[in-house]
Amino acid sequence: MKKLTIFSFIVLSQLLWSNQDLPFVFTLTEQHRFLRNFEGKWRILYTSSLQTGEQYHGKGTSENSIIMGWKYLQIREEIAIEGIPAMSLAIIGYNPVEEMFNLTGFDNFAFKPIVAKGNLDKDNNQLIFQYEYYDPINKKALNQKTVIKLLEPEKYSYSIFIIDEGKEKLMVEKLAIKLE
Repeated sequence: MKKLTIFSFIVLSQLLWSNQDLPFVFTLTEQHRFLRNFEGKWRILYTSSLQTGEQYHGKGTSENSIIMGWKYLQIREEIAIEGIPAMSLAIIGYNPVEEMFNLTGFDNFAFKPIVAKGNLDKDNNQLIFQYEYYDPINKKALNQKTVIKLLEPEKYSYSIFIIDEGKEKLMVEKLAIKLE
């Protein structure tokens, strides 16, 4: 086993430091590099708007890190919304085979994860994901869109929209300000 580990390390090292093209699975893309902008510890300011017009506010922190070497961004948030603890976990990665980003998100208010595909809008420094979400209160499927936008090196927004009859309504907006 030890010999196999050493052999694997030598082969991988040669691939990474040689002048030859790397195998596809080891290729770091521009899209993977974009995810690095969101690394670090962030202060989160939260606002949600209900269809009744009521708004809820909160604040908390997010610890974002690149995981699995360099392939995925993990976003771990802990927020207090009007005193109620909210936790979420999102994993974002880029699949160069599909040329699409993937988002899987969980929070303590939902019973099912969000799974979405999206693209990088380079001109606006933002990731855009669209997906269907089941609303258990109204017992119907909703079309939603999540936009994660790099506003400047030390600030980004994370917005969730409901899409109904072609119109977008902002449901959740998070502003993240870098702490470290």
